[in-house]
Parts: sequence; C-alpha cells; structure tokens
Amino acid sequence: MKKHIKISESTKKHIKNLLMFLFGIILIFFLVFFAAKVTLPDLLGNLNTNNENPVHVVGGELLNKKAPEFDLVDYTGKHIKLSSFIDIPIVLIFWSTWNKESADQIKILDDYLLNQKIQGSLVKIITINSLEDPSIVKSFIKRGGYNISAGLDVAGEVSNDYSIRGLPTSYFIDKDGFVREIYTGILSESMFVDKVDNLLK
Repeated sequence: MKKHIKISESTKKHIKNLLMFLFGIILIFFLVFFAAKVTLPDLLGNLNTNNENPVHVVGGELLNKKAPEFDLVDYTGKHIKLSSFIDIPIVLIFWSTWNKESADQIKILDDYLLNQKIQGSLVKIITINSLEDPSIVKSFIKRGGYNISAGLDVAGEVSNDYSIRGLPTSYFIDKDGFVREIYTGILSESMFVDKVDNLLK
C-alpha cells in the first residue's frame, strides 16, 4: 500500500517563494547580459583614451569626406571660419573645461605649440569648446596661460555636425578640406607630432 506524503501549507509556500526567487535571478541575469551586449562596445569606445590607434566609431562617417563648414566666435570675439583656411591642413580639437582629459589635452597642445614651432607653423590648430559659457572658457585659458585658438560652440551645433560623442575628439583635415583621421581620447605630444606628420605627407 502506497503512502501519500502530505506537504504542509507552509512548506508549499516556501517552495513557491523559492521558485519565484530563482525565476527572478534568471530574469535579471538575462536582462544584464542583453544590456551589456548592446552597450558595451560603445562604452569601451568612449573609454578608450590611451589607445594609440585612432578610434573611428565617433564621427567615423566623416572619414575621407569634406569637413563640415562652421563659423564660430572665439573668446576674444574673433570669428573662426573653416573655409578661411585655404591650402593648409587643419586640426580640430573638441573639448570642455569640465572634462579632465580635455583640460589635460589643452595643456599638451599648448606644450606642442611651444616645443614644435616649425611643425606647428605648417598646420592650423583650432580648438572648439563644446556647450560652455564663454566666460568659463576665457577664465580657463587665461588661468592656464594658454596660447590657443578656441571657438565657442555654445549651442553645440558644430559638435553635432561632427558627431561628437566623447571628449576630447580630434579631427585631422588635409589641405583640401577632407577628414583624414579621427581620434577620440587624449593625445600625447609625441602622438600629436606623428599624426600631424602623417597629415603633412
């Protein structure tokens, strides 16, 4: 004669709670896995600031195409227009004062202009500050004693035209106005020398 095992109501409740808990853990695992799979490549792209190879994800659609025109005012009130520079390679650097790597890049750039006067005279280097008040930019540059040209993209329109998603981002434009290289992340002085040298070839 078979014996029937009787399960108490409290045991059934515990089993039900355990199954629900396990189901919740499995669901969270799949959600996290899916989110990481979708966002991780973009995240790594934005964090790749020490890689000496150019990151072409940000603004990559502009590679080997004409650089978008812009007409900005710098912190002194002077206009900076891309089409004003004819037959000379241009380096555009997008930055903001609140971004530490951007601030470091401005210091490195200033050192480059001081130490590499011959090469630096063969290209036009323009920095474009993104989405900040002119007074903040002016204060930052004066405080650091930097001798750089800084266009003010207060509304972010130029940053949008260049598909800026991470700072600092540098565009290397040849003398014919075509984008030849894009680099997202901080550039050391030696890296800057190499990239400008490639641009001049």
